[in-house]
Amino acid sequence: MDAKKEKEWLEIHDDEVTAVSLITEIESRVAERRKQHGRIHPQFPTFGQTATLPKSPSSLNVSALYHHLKQLNELEGPPVTAVLSPSPATQMPVIGRLWQLIRQQAHNLVLFYVNRANTYNYQTHSQLINALNELVRLTQKQQEEIDRLKTEIETLQNKD
Repeated sequence: MDAKKEKEWLEIHDDEVTAVSLITEIESRVAERRKQHGRIHPQFPTFGQTATLPKSPSSLNVSALYHHLKQLNELEGPPVTAVLSPSPATQMPVIGRLWQLIRQQAHNLVLFYVNRANTYNYQTHSQLINALNELVRLTQKQQEEIDRLKTEIETLQNKD
């Protein structure tokens, strides 16, 4: 950066500290910190992040949980379209068409409110699936750590 650009975003009215010297000091400290700790890459959850199905468990005692979790992850959303069965009343020449329009609009009105509730329920359902996936993933990780520690304890006990 040249001094002119630095002055555009930072202006200091002091005889002892200048904007250029301050920025130089900050940049050198940042470079020194990066040498010590490496570049920091924070990971923030993204909007609408989906937790995928965890890996299949190696233990048989949790296979039922995994089976149900897999079934839950594969569920599709509810159908949200109008299904009108044929009616003999719609076969009448003039009144039939009018009845068909009234019937269609009544179904659309009901679907409007049902779909609003379905949207909320589906979003809640998706969040719960994500939470369950993460909980199962965490449980699997903890179980692997427990198994590793058990074997380590057994080997240490066998040495004694």
